[in-house]
Formats: sequence, C-alpha cells, structure tokens
Amino acid sequence: MSNFATGQLGNLGQSGSRDPLSPSVDIHARMGADGALAGSVRDANNQWVRDARIELRPLRASEIVASAFTGADGQFLIDHLAFGKYELLVTWGVMQERQEVAVDSASTEISIRLHERVSNQQAGSRSTVSVAEMMAPKKARQYLEKAVKAMREQKLSKAFEETEAALAVYPKYAQALAMRGVLKMSRDQLREALNDLQDAITIDPGYAMAYAAIGSSYNALGRYDDAARSLERAEELEPRSWQAHFEMGKAELGRQNYPAALREVNRALELALPSFPPIHLVRARIYLKQQNYEEAIPDLEEYLRTAPHDATADDTRKTLDQVRLLVAAKR
Repeated sequence: MSNFATGQLGNLGQSGSRDPLSPSVDIHARMGADGALAGSVRDANNQWVRDARIELRPLRASEIVASAFTGADGQFLIDHLAFGKYELLVTWGVMQERQEVAVDSASTEISIRLHERVSNQQAGSRSTVSVAEMMAPKKARQYLEKAVKAMREQKLSKAFEETEAALAVYPKYAQALAMRGVLKMSRDQLREALNDLQDAITIDPGYAMAYAAIGSSYNALGRYDDAARSLERAEELEPRSWQAHFEMGKAELGRQNYPAALREVNRALELALPSFPPIHLVRARIYLKQQNYEEAIPDLEEYLRTAPHDATADDTRKTLDQVRLLVAAKR
C-alpha cells in the first residue's frame, strides 16, 4: 500500500507494505530505451505555459507510454524513450494540441504553440481551487464526503464506491478524481492512479494534493526526477503540506541527494501532527546512506515503537539489530 495513500486522508490501513525505493515494475515498460524528447509550450501570445500536461502515445496506439508537466518556463523533458514516431498531446485546461513527433536521437527537441492565449498563468491559486470545488453539484460533494469518512475508517471498498458515485454525478470533479487516484494507489494500481490524478490537475491546476499524490506514484515507480518536478509544484501551492515534503524527501533520497532529503523529511516531521511513522523510517534510511549509524538508531526505534505491526517492521528490526552491532563494534 502506498505511504501517500496511508497518510493523506485518514490513515488507509497499514503503511509501508512495499519499499517505494525498490520498485519492481515500470508501468511504461521502456527498459533499454535511450531516446529523449525535450520541448516547450507557449500560448498564442508567445508566453510560456506552465503546468500543461504532456502525453506521448505510439502512432496508431492508445496506450500512454510517457507523461510529464511543463515547468514555470514552459519546458518539459521525457527521457528513456524508444526511438520511433509518437503522437504528442498537450492539454491545458480545455485547450488541447496534437502533434506528431519522431524521437530519433538522445536529444530530440520540439516546440508547441497553443492557438489561444492562456490568460491566467497563476491557475494554481487558492481561488481557482475554490471555484473548481464550488462547481461540483451538491450531490457529488455529499458522496465525496462519505468517501472521505469511509477512508478515515479504513473502509476502502466503501470509499471507492462513494467516490465512483460522486464521479457518476459529476465526471469532472477534480477532488473525486484525486480521491480515486489515491485509492488506486492503495491497490498498487499506479498506472490507473496516475491517469486519474493527471485528469484532476487538468481540471483544477491548483490542486496541491493531486500534485503530491502524483509525486508519490512516481516515487513508487523509481522515477525520482518526475516525482521531484511534481512535488515542487505541490510545495509551491501548499508549503505546509507534510505529505509533499515527505514525498520530496523520498525523491531526493532516490536521487542520492542526501542533505536535501534530510531537510525535506525534517520539515515533514515538523508539520505532521500527529506524527506519521514512515517518516522516521525514511529518515533512518537517509542516515544509513550517509553512514551516520548512531543517528539512524533513534528513528528506527521510533518507527518500531509507533508501528510495531507494519508490513516492514520485521525487516526494520533486523536492520536495527545490525546497526546496533555495527555501532557497538566501533566503540
């Protein structure tokens, strides 16, 4: 079960049942590919378009093989692509542009121009989120409230049922799409989860939780650079989101940037009330990577104290015993 899913909305059961830093599957199946596509997106007034969703599909195929979002400078990068021809779809709000692109080198570049002017580059404001939520019919909001309640009670099947009911009433309900994405993450349906979460952001570009959840999904897939890009946006929109800082800590750990990982995890610990046990486990991993073994022991102990029956508890106990022996041998 995804750590994000367990900690985001009401503690979805046990946490940490799979090590997010050791993914066993790549949903895009791009092993051995060595092509890359770099691009930029501008509007009709030649202004950069941020947070545009980029999708790539092989020609005459429906499956998305890669996706990304543009940064503040309108740029995006997708790597580890097989050489060949693709259909590229750019989505920003209700605007879409399609273009055929051939990836035939390690540095293919492309420029996309939207035919309309993007009048609000600050779509991620809190007012945007409020407007998006207000557009949902009352009945859909009621179903979603029931879903949140069920999630907090760890009744995941019931939460999924109520979320589907909300989306049946209002398919463009960003919060319900994000909820379904988080629930799919709890089932390890990461590809399907990403689709729902990206749809939520397309509808509501200011929804910080959806960006954080996307970052969590990318972390679980070992795509740490993609995770960091999404999590930077989540932190920009909601600086006090402990989930975003926690997931960013995992992304930086995966990128072997240990000082940055430690800063992010420490911030998550400051913000998470009550404390979320896997944060201590991730901080212990950072200390172990830095060979700060004595520093790791208190976090390993705290994790086991607060989550003694977690799926990773037995492995953590073995690690703690080994670290204690190592520290004792050095004294």
